Amino acid sequence: MSSEKKYCCICNNTGVLHSQVYYPNFDLSSIAYCKCSIGAQLFAKWCQSNKVQESIRNKRLQEVERALKFSNIPQQWQDKSFSNLRGCQHIKQLLHDYLENFYKKKIGIYLWSIDSRTGKTHVSIALCKKIMDRYVVPAIFITEEEMYTRIRSCFDNHSSSEEVTINKFKKINCLFIDDLGATKITKWKLEILTGILNFRLMNCKPTFFTSNYSIDQYQKKIAQVCDRPQRIPMRIREMADIIHMTKS
Repeated sequence: MSSEKKYCCICNNTGVLHSQVYYPNFDLSSIAYCKCSIGAQLFAKWCQSNKVQESIRNKRLQEVERALKFSNIPQQWQDKSFSNLRGCQHIKQLLHDYLENFYKKKIGIYLWSIDSRTGKTHVSIALCKKIMDRYVVPAIFITEEEMYTRIRSCFDNHSSSEEVTINKFKKINCLFIDDLGATKITKWKLEILTGILNFRLMNCKPTFFTSNYSIDQYQKKIAQVCDRPQRIPMRIREMADIIHMTKS
């Protein structure tokens, strides 16, 4: 077999074309690269350049800022971090290990405790902030009830559609749902939640939960209004590590 490179009559083996093109993923304009093997190599090299990597980081920082603004975390929660979390050494170690393997895990965490004063929300916000800061990954933190409120508000707010808002929860890199099960359960809410979790499970998007219910307890609660109460719990088990948080 000949080791000679195939000649490209489109770019004359230069790998580039005499035109400029906009690359939306990088928010940059640059010379157009040919689709031949030489062009592919040059494009890959350009993608690793400092200019492109800096642009990617800036774009992701903007996405993180927009997600944080959308979350609208209450003022009293904004200073929550692992450094000011008292006790919970076991949980801190588990989450440290999780963060070290964040990109390998590709799943979230279901943090539950029957006691409402164990610091679940504190831990969840601290983890959310750490992921955004360390990996520059956009994340939304929101209570389950507030999530439904945002979606319902679209019925009267013509500036945003229900589908657009639901897609924000579906497609955000990381979604933190606080206080799962605390809201009044309705068939409409369960339908919305199932759709969001289905999409996120199928697309390997990490989803995090806090709850005052174990998975089995949560299933019993939604069984009051749902014919197939096992659907959401089954998805949660697939998409999250289950951690029982106790006082320490």
